[in-house]
Parts: sequence; C-alpha cells; structure tokens
Amino acid sequence: MSLLRTFAATIVCAVAVTTAAAKGPVKPIYAFGYATCLGDSTVYTSAIQQLEGAQLTKKKSMLVNREQYSHQMERYMRSTDGKVYTCAIFYAKSRKKAEKQMVSLRRQCARQKEKMVELPADAFAFTALTAEE
Repeated sequence: MSLLRTFAATIVCAVAVTTAAAKGPVKPIYAFGYATCLGDSTVYTSAIQQLEGAQLTKKKSMLVNREQYSHQMERYMRSTDGKVYTCAIFYAKSRKKAEKQMVSLRRQCARQKEKMVELPADAFAFTALTAEE
C-alpha cells in the first residue's frame, strides 16, 4: 500500500475519535476533501472552499465534525461510480495554508505516480455543519 494511501487511512481512523465542542467566535475555515479507492491509482480532491459555520476545538484546533465532512465526500464519490472510497478532509485557518496543503498533496501524488483529479466546484461542495450536529 502506498505511503499516501496509508496516510489517508490513518487520518480516517483518527477522525473517528470523538471531538470536544468548540468554543469562541466562528472564524473562517478553508478545506478540501481527498478520496482514494484502494483498487485504483487515481486520487480525487475537491476544490478548496470556505466551510460556513465550521469551528475548531479550543485546545487542539481540530475541526469539529470532521468525520461528517469526510462522510459527505465518501457518499458523493460512492454515488458517482459505486466504488468504496477512503476519504479525508484537509483544513486550515487561511486559504493560503489550504493551498499549500493542496500543492504538497499534488507533489506526493506525482512522486508516487498517482493521477490526481480535482472535482469541479459545482460538482461537489461540503454542506455546512454546526458544532451541535
């Protein structure tokens, strides 16, 4: 299994842990989704988008409800071709940092000779979730 896919599987396992509720003002969070199918060398990413109403936990700056955001991407990808995908969400407090994460992911995919396909912004968008959901 490639390093990138192992990393994605680790992230998905980590997001299953319950998070503490966020406190404080809501600041913009920028995120993009990542999806890979273990039987395919193509990985998919969503466009970078601002998550409306998203919050980070106070202590560790973890995205609240990140597992639900990952499931949104998984459901969308499964509906496109019926395959099972492993999905993760990458997020940052600024658009610039999110873009850096995307560039880093592209480089990793290129090194591992994986094709990276970015889904059009109008094809997939995360649905806003609040801390209570």
